[in-house]
Amino acid sequence: MLEALFVLVVAFGLFVVLPLLVLKAVFGVALWCLLLPFKVLGGLLELAVGLAIGLGKIAVTGAAVLAVLLGLALCLVLVPLLPLAAIAFGVFLLVKIL
Repeated sequence: MLEALFVLVVAFGLFVVLPLLVLKAVFGVALWCLLLPFKVLGGLLELAVGLAIGLGKIAVTGAAVLAVLLGLALCLVLVPLLPLAAIAFGVFLLVKIL
């Protein structure tokens, strides 16, 4: 009786469980093969987006550096002219009053 139970359990495992495990493995490999091109394309798209964001950051940083340099140059040119502008404005007011 115990031998028959053992044979039944082994037969169940051999004819039911083992084919299900094989089918699961086969479907897993087939699904992986079907999805592989999409995974590759997704990786390439992620790389392209990352590169575009990086280039955008570099461009924005470059524009900011140019803006700062332009502002600094304008300050270096215009700040020394402020006393002359104040004198000219004072003369303008003096002429307008008189």
